[in-house]
Amino acid sequence: MNQSRAFLQFDSPGLVTTVQDLGRPHHQSSGVPVSGAIDTESFRIANLLVGNKMDAAAVEVTMIGPRCTVLADALVGYAGANLGLLVNGTRVEPFSSVGLKRGDQILWGQRVSGARSYLAVAGGLDVPEVLGSRSTCLRGGFGGHCGRALRATDILHCFGAATAADFITRSIPEERERTRRDSAVRVVLNRDVVAELSGGWKSVESVQFKLSHRSDRMGCRLEGPKLLRHSDPSASPISAAMPVGAVQLPPDGVPIILMADRQTIGGYPLLGVVASVDLPAVAQLAPGDPIRLTAISLELAEELYCEREKQLRFSAQVLIY
Repeated sequence: MNQSRAFLQFDSPGLVTTVQDLGRPHHQSSGVPVSGAIDTESFRIANLLVGNKMDAAAVEVTMIGPRCTVLADALVGYAGANLGLLVNGTRVEPFSSVGLKRGDQILWGQRVSGARSYLAVAGGLDVPEVLGSRSTCLRGGFGGHCGRALRATDILHCFGAATAADFITRSIPEERERTRRDSAVRVVLNRDVVAELSGGWKSVESVQFKLSHRSDRMGCRLEGPKLLRHSDPSASPISAAMPVGAVQLPPDGVPIILMADRQTIGGYPLLGVVASVDLPAVAQLAPGDPIRLTAISLELAEELYCEREKQLRFSAQVLIY
């Protein structure tokens, strides 16, 4: 069994800082949210940078990051949004790894771009497994560290001991370019609901929404013109399973994109589902950022997803040591 050691003390917690892995998808039939990292691409890359399995538990930082003291030597991988990570005052670029020494000070400073970043440690974080996952479900109050966002004085533990080989740092600079996406988010349509819209899908594609400040890990609420339906908006369909990226149309007529902590079933009309390849872009939206919904075929969505997974596998092979 891997031995655990104290790794990181949180001197201030940041806005919403949690422990996440890739979630607990096998319990949705019992009504348990999947949870896990919202930007699963950046999360997996952070783990790749330190030689972990891609589902090892790591820290998810949202918008305003924490201030921490390092309690043990370790190699960490930093990926996702550029939230101004500083180690002893020196900036660390996203999609790179860096060696930490006991006593080092970590601070997420001024946000540059994106909304969520990930800090993985070689060996992975040691928090209890709940239903086969170490991820935090904030709405359910379980998993992660005490079932909640991290607070000042919290201490996280990690598996394994650092060695000299751990301090060979790596980076994937091309990933920084991929995070610079435009506002278009591609959606596989539910044509039955789209047919009920006044003006059809063209009325949606002509609108530029923006992300609401009321968004959270459960869903990205949009702001913009109401999407009007021919049918009675109070008449909801029978509740159905809700996948990540589901675009619901609530009674106020403004879409919601469901994310990691979403409910497992829902009754609002389903406009469609965001293509998996675009979910990381949605996860990196900050309040006020523009977002435009555009249609994509299921076949093309699958093709683009497979291409992206090939790129990630190639990155993993390059980083093997």
